[in-house]
Amino acid sequence: MLAAWPGEIGADACAGWFAWRGGGSAEPWCEYGPRFDELWAALRRAGALDESDYMRWPGLADYESGRRRMADAPRGDIAKWLFAVYRQERFVTGLWAKQLRQGRLKDAIARWVALNSEGE
Repeated sequence: MLAAWPGEIGADACAGWFAWRGGGSAEPWCEYGPRFDELWAALRRAGALDESDYMRWPGLADYESGRRRMADAPRGDIAKWLFAVYRQERFVTGLWAKQLRQGRLKDAIARWVALNSEGE
């Protein structure tokens, strides 16, 4: 999953991943490319998305605010966080692009991979 990670991520676009469209008189929106579809499909196949009710999960705010770090997260928290990010895009356009740019998505997936390779 991480081997195909983009090398350079721009604020407005990342080839194959996302591009911001619109502007001017139109409300801008984020258009996602096939790389995000591939990423979410791979995470689903790997069992990395916990589809429980993320809205009721108290840990979400801790990771979003930085009070807790992805690098220290247990497998269950990573799976909940990934699913929350996956679902929240419906309400916050550009959320996936933001998480990609900020490195949180990569950090979460790297932690997931490390935990699974350790057998933790």
